[in-house]
Amino acid sequence: MKKRILGLLIVLASLTTYAQQTSFEGKLIYGRKFYNNAKRIDSVDPNIPPTISYTIKGNLSLAEISTEKDFMTAMNYSIVIDADKKEATMLARIANQKMAVKFDPSFFNQDQLYTVVSANEDRVRVIAGMNCKLGYALKPSEFGTVDSMRVWYAQDYTSIPYLFQSASSPGLIVSMQQDDVSYWELKEINVSNIDLSVFTISTEHKPMTQEELQDFITTMDQFEIEEESDPMDKRGNEINREEEED
Repeated sequence: MKKRILGLLIVLASLTTYAQQTSFEGKLIYGRKFYNNAKRIDSVDPNIPPTISYTIKGNLSLAEISTEKDFMTAMNYSIVIDADKKEATMLARIANQKMAVKFDPSFFNQDQLYTVVSANEDRVRVIAGMNCKLGYALKPSEFGTVDSMRVWYAQDYTSIPYLFQSASSPGLIVSMQQDDVSYWELKEINVSNIDLSVFTISTEHKPMTQEELQDFITTMDQFEIEEESDPMDKRGNEINREEEED
């Protein structure tokens, strides 16, 4: 009997903890950091941006990503997700051309998403002014194993659907591993009322399939290679080398 009462108290305590969580509305800005002061190396994808911002309202989210290498290849991506309708659209601006690409429904498949679970060890860190707990994001791999990424989450707010491609989480993800040398960490949290128009897809964006977008990017890459192989550029480099040798 005592065990049953104790078990009931634990369940009630757990329910009370989650009941105190509130839904987040506003903007979250995550910065990319490196483990143990590691520096950017060749194996790190240069297209991974230094920051990602998420605008959240209910089951609507807008992720804004930008990579800037030069004028022709500057790329800005925004991903609008409606968790209720299970619809995701990427808004891209590449070389000043705007396009809208609908994600395949498989984007929402559970086996494509991470599930965040609490760690066995009870570790706590303060991130962005919130007490955060250690967890792990798990996802089945194509090799029959399970991919695992370290996560820190806060129970101040409920989990946000599809944040960092996660299906579920015990709370708001405030930090998540990106790769072996870097991770994302919440550096700014702004609670505010968000207008629904933020999630509207402008008519300026040309509807495009994922295949058409890939073809467009490939064409841009080929154009960039042709520019780099300009014979006049080679001539200039040879002259510079001769001057250095003298």
